[in-house]
Amino acid sequence: MTKLKVSQEAFEEMVTENMETFDMEAEEALSSAVEELKLQGADLSGIIQIAPGTKLEEHAVAVATNGLKAMLEKPEIEVVPACEFLDALKDSIASSPDDRQRDIAVAVGKKFGAIPTMVQLVETFSEGKGLTEFFSTMETWLTVLSNRQVFFDAGGVETVMKVLEKCPSADFHVVTNLANLAAAASLRFEGNKCRFVDLEFPFKLHDWILKDSVPDSTVVAASHAFISFCTPDDPIPPATHAFQHARLLSSHDIGKTLMRIIAKKFPDGSSDQQWGQSGESIAEMLKAVKCLAANDDICKNLLEDGGVEACLRIWRGCEGVGFAVATVSGLLRQMSQSDAVKQAIMSSGGAEILPRCLTIHVKDGSVLEPVLGLMTNIVLRQPNHSVAFCDAGVISGLSDVLSTHEKDAKVLRQACMCVRNMVSRAFDLRPVFLENDFEEMFRGVKSRHPKSCGDAASAVLRDLGLDDYH
Repeated sequence: MTKLKVSQEAFEEMVTENMETFDMEAEEALSSAVEELKLQGADLSGIIQIAPGTKLEEHAVAVATNGLKAMLEKPEIEVVPACEFLDALKDSIASSPDDRQRDIAVAVGKKFGAIPTMVQLVETFSEGKGLTEFFSTMETWLTVLSNRQVFFDAGGVETVMKVLEKCPSADFHVVTNLANLAAAASLRFEGNKCRFVDLEFPFKLHDWILKDSVPDSTVVAASHAFISFCTPDDPIPPATHAFQHARLLSSHDIGKTLMRIIAKKFPDGSSDQQWGQSGESIAEMLKAVKCLAANDDICKNLLEDGGVEACLRIWRGCEGVGFAVATVSGLLRQMSQSDAVKQAIMSSGGAEILPRCLTIHVKDGSVLEPVLGLMTNIVLRQPNHSVAFCDAGVISGLSDVLSTHEKDAKVLRQACMCVRNMVSRAFDLRPVFLENDFEEMFRGVKSRHPKSCGDAASAVLRDLGLDDYH
């Protein structure tokens, strides 16, 4: 349903009426107007929620923006005063005591042109403190979703490209900030995602992370940007280009590059101690590769380039590190849509590793869900894989998971789907599960979580060969 649109003038008239007719104080009249309009479902975005007569030009955002505009009229920018104005703009968002004050700052910024002014200003900075302060301030303003549209309209993406193109060949600090800025601008905003990709920004980032001296911070920032470009998280457009972006970035071997960097950081024989040193950056790269693994061909290419083996190496070295197991399982879960990847995992010890992970992390639902999801994919249409898991003791692990997480619907649903896939073609396994009281456990899941798990529990009961599965 379309929200009621309210103009600034109408809002101020409503506040004035509350003050004059009902003898309210300014703040009370303002709060009353806001509450009434919200109850009516009105759209208050862009409305400056301050009492009539307030001098907007005295607001900190207006003062800072006007100060920057005045500087732009001069032949040369004074960096220190400019940074002070940028710092004031950042604080107006980051240090707002509540949502209302932040919304006022955003609305004043739109009225006075804070973001377009910052975009225009950054082109005058060559390096150093001015650029650093700009990046920090703009990222803060881009935490507000509506500001990403303003950034797009102001030519922010094109300006980022200009800064990148004139960046010195060894200035990883600037590139890191640009990547983080691109990720922030593209979060839940399709326009910026597409514009960055159209201007080949991700491929420029790829060139930078190929450099031998690239620091972890730059690789992590680039990974954030790749994730943002390839994640379909903008709810407004009827269609998304995120999957197209994933295929395009993969065609430039960005996923392979990330997996090769991971392999260098976690060589054969590494342990959880090595993960402790590089785990954070490895995890972000794994998440980026997961977003890029958009189809079977991409997954096969990653497999052929050693990507699966690099993941299994982390598994083997970090079985007891929940975050590592969950992150690797998340990527392999995506890649195991490919039968070739399923086979590679099982041929490299997956049949033993995954059941062990269930036992080691039996109390941690955040680890169990991706591990179970991976197992669900591996056994789909692969009865021999189901048998291999059972031979490795997975039935005991699954029983412990179901009894330990009786209230965790997400884990229980995934367990139902896993067992269903295991027994749907491996008929000889059905009596084994029934002998271990899985019928009773799945009926319990169905009764406790009818909405979230009812269909999955019914499906597994049916595929266990039970007539009364409804």
